[in-house]
Amino acid sequence: MRARGRQAHAVACAGLPQDAAQILLLRKAVRASIRLAEDDDEPFPALSRRRGWTPGSGARALTAGTTATHALIITGDGDITGAARAAFVVGAAAMGVLVHTGLQRASASLVDLRTGDIIWRNAVAAAPEQDVRDSNGSHRLVTALLAGAPL
Repeated sequence: MRARGRQAHAVACAGLPQDAAQILLLRKAVRASIRLAEDDDEPFPALSRRRGWTPGSGARALTAGTTATHALIITGDGDITGAARAAFVVGAAAMGVLVHTGLQRASASLVDLRTGDIIWRNAVAAAPEQDVRDSNGSHRLVTALLAGAPL
């Protein structure tokens, strides 16, 4: 954000007031709904793919006493495949069994804090050889995640 000339204030989820934490939980539910509604081959009959998404006007709670007008909410999750698991996956594949390996994902939403509207969003998954635990891997993931962001 600083490299783009934007002022940023990082906030950890653990230190948020209860109402702000609830908005982040609601945003997580909205993100799951977006994934379900837009990534499915068949859209819901009563739901246009070109609709707006919002956690609601309660998003103002995320300002946390700042003058912020927007919040860039970034989340990540996934699993790490260690050496023992990788060996198991290779052995299972040799026997014709497909076993889940580690997957590291990140998603971002840019929320207008006045209205609560999600005005931009993106989601990416790390490449199989990419490890987000090191600076190079995490930098590549965040760069891909924020590509095209209106920041």
